[in-house]
Amino acid sequence: MAAVGLWLNYAAAAGVSLALARRWAASFSRRAGLLLALLPLVFTGRAIVTGGIYGPSDLMYRGEPWNRLAEARAVGAPRNPILSDLAFANIPWRAAVREAFANGRAPLWNRFVLGGNPLLGSAQAGVFHPSTILGLGLALPRSWTFSCAFTLFLALLSAFVFFRDQELGEAASLVGAVGWGFSTYVVFWNGWSVGPSTATFPLLALGLRRLARDPDRRGIALTATALVLSIFGGHPESVFHGAAAGGVYFLWELFARPRRAGRAIGGALAAGVLAFLLAAPQLLPLLEVLPHSAEYRLRAAARAAGGASQAVSVGEAASRLLPDVLPFSHGIWGRSAVVDSREDGSGMPLGYAGAVLFPLSLLAFGGGRRGRDRFVFVVFALAGIAYGASAPGLLDLTARLPGFDLALNYRLVFLAGFGLAGLSALGVQALSEDGSARRLAVAAGVVAALLVVARVAASGVFAARGLDPAFVRGEFLAEVAPVALLALIAAASRAFPERVAVAALLCLLGQRFLEMRGTYPTLPAASAVPELPTLAALPLGSEPARLVAAGDAFRPNASALYGIEDARGYESIVLDRFADTFPLWSVPRPASFNRVDDLSRPFLGLLNVRYAISAPDAPTPAGWLEQARGPELSIFSNPRALPRVFVPRTLRSKRDTLAALAATDDFSRTAVLDGEDGPEAANGEAALHVREAGPDLVVSVAAASRVFVATSLPDWPGWTAVGDGRAIPTVTVNHAFVGFWAEAGATTVRLRYEPRSWRLGLGAFAAGLVAAAGLALSGRFRRPS
Repeated sequence: MAAVGLWLNYAAAAGVSLALARRWAASFSRRAGLLLALLPLVFTGRAIVTGGIYGPSDLMYRGEPWNRLAEARAVGAPRNPILSDLAFANIPWRAAVREAFANGRAPLWNRFVLGGNPLLGSAQAGVFHPSTILGLGLALPRSWTFSCAFTLFLALLSAFVFFRDQELGEAASLVGAVGWGFSTYVVFWNGWSVGPSTATFPLLALGLRRLARDPDRRGIALTATALVLSIFGGHPESVFHGAAAGGVYFLWELFARPRRAGRAIGGALAAGVLAFLLAAPQLLPLLEVLPHSAEYRLRAAARAAGGASQAVSVGEAASRLLPDVLPFSHGIWGRSAVVDSREDGSGMPLGYAGAVLFPLSLLAFGGGRRGRDRFVFVVFALAGIAYGASAPGLLDLTARLPGFDLALNYRLVFLAGFGLAGLSALGVQALSEDGSARRLAVAAGVVAALLVVARVAASGVFAARGLDPAFVRGEFLAEVAPVALLALIAAASRAFPERVAVAALLCLLGQRFLEMRGTYPTLPAASAVPELPTLAALPLGSEPARLVAAGDAFRPNASALYGIEDARGYESIVLDRFADTFPLWSVPRPASFNRVDDLSRPFLGLLNVRYAISAPDAPTPAGWLEQARGPELSIFSNPRALPRVFVPRTLRSKRDTLAALAATDDFSRTAVLDGEDGPEAANGEAALHVREAGPDLVVSVAAASRVFVATSLPDWPGWTAVGDGRAIPTVTVNHAFVGFWAEAGATTVRLRYEPRSWRLGLGAFAAGLVAAAGLALSGRFRRPS
């Protein structure tokens, strides 16, 4: 019965989306709409029917302490290790978002990792995307499953209405929609923020096409909607790439209609302004935190130094093209062995969207009146393939353009799937219009033969990569059999092109299922948050406390699943000054969490690390006390842990604060402030009482004289201190943390994370709603023909 809520949630969301699409985007039959709603179940159906999780929760059981649970044997070995980001970042982000909304708070701050980190500001939790918001009422595993299903649905619907607007039939539009929505890029990146930010790119192309051809309110609305959906998806780089590609498409469409350029450009600018206003609650917090992040500092330094080329040699680029033809040729994560380095395109053929598209695309070159559409899809397909191969020249030229110098431009490979989807849709339309089933039979037969030749020619690659012959045979059969079957059906049904079009759709669906099945495993809902009984021994009360784990135990970010706060973490955006402190207490690792190997480091006490988790048979670390032991883990307590808010005995100003911190072994004695080098000065005394109110801290201060109060809150912009209704300026202390001065007497200070950008974003959003309402009410839209 628990799955019923998931079914109803998805059905309602899909139904409303279809109604809106029919009203504002394109006309289509209810049968086509029903099929679009059902298509995501090709991959997510089992999880939706059973109420399970469409995601890699099995990866939890690979490490301590979950590998010691009895459920680990039932769950079995991990299906797809490359999905570790989803298990240990994206799903925990969803838990943090749900926790905030469930407690009536705006999801601004993730208190569960890295001593606290922006949640909305880091963007990648996709807080406001419909796939997130509409599933928040469900339990965590079902919320995640809903998001994955709805993201696929939005990709399919966006492409379908785009092709319908080009006056293609429903069969052709459905083939194009599946070509895009089930492309490897969309299916693989579905759970990451890349997926939602890219999935609705065809809707952006539709809006811009409308503006270029007949600028009106509908074009503005569609363009703004697509931009907002992309921004809310949570991946700024994908938003930038999509907007850039959409701009190229807009200029291409506008080139044929120069007389309307003024109105069209004005409409595009209006759509951009409207999208900015509506997306401001997401955009402005991101823009505020980004310059303070270690990631921005790293990329800016690389740009200032000239940057490393993202391109590769011609020979290397050529080798990366092979998976676009034979998607299994470099191995596939979760299905075969894959070489450790994925820089050559191993692991997931992101430029591939199904070999059935190859012969269908060839049909688009039979002449006719769609030459301009055909040309732009060819350009998109070739550009996407070249970007995915990191082609020399192209990537270096692109990196010289503003904005692209900070981006990973190989991700423009998504254009390959879009281009092939467009060509295949045109091909199916040609099949319907001129009955070219015979040409399709020939094209499919030739493609099947060429695939056989390519498979034989690539035998050396399979051997060099150690691919299991059974894997190669199975994957090749999944690729070539649907193409050969389509050739036979087309040859036998030349007088019935409509049937051939349906057969093409079914062959594509079957092929994509066989090739992408299991990319995300379907697992029981209970596997998403495995019960750890010994965690109940953590005496977490109103006074806040953090924990860490030794080595690779208790992977960070999983803390959000259990409602506990970890000093470690793996995030897309980390405070640059906080990252500077990592070597003082942990082992920083690129593209992974900062691991704690030495629990004796004094800096852990400053971070309010009161507890540590380790293996059940681990010895008690020096200087720590045993808190509890259980069959799956042990817990130790740190008597040297400082409270989240404390009064240091002395203060010292230093220009090199990091060096001063490295030389300190008692952070309760001395706090280091930024400034010119100076002697230690005595601090005042005060009695503190600290309690946590969500991410906020409420501090009762009783001070005999003016006193400086230090915290272990990472000093992101947005922290404010208010004492008895009066704003108190905050000060950076100990290089990366929030501090403030309290005056003599009794004061209650509330430390709150509420960035100014959030308040400005809400104001802009309100203005955007007014503008959108005005746009809708200023005249009735014509129903699409």
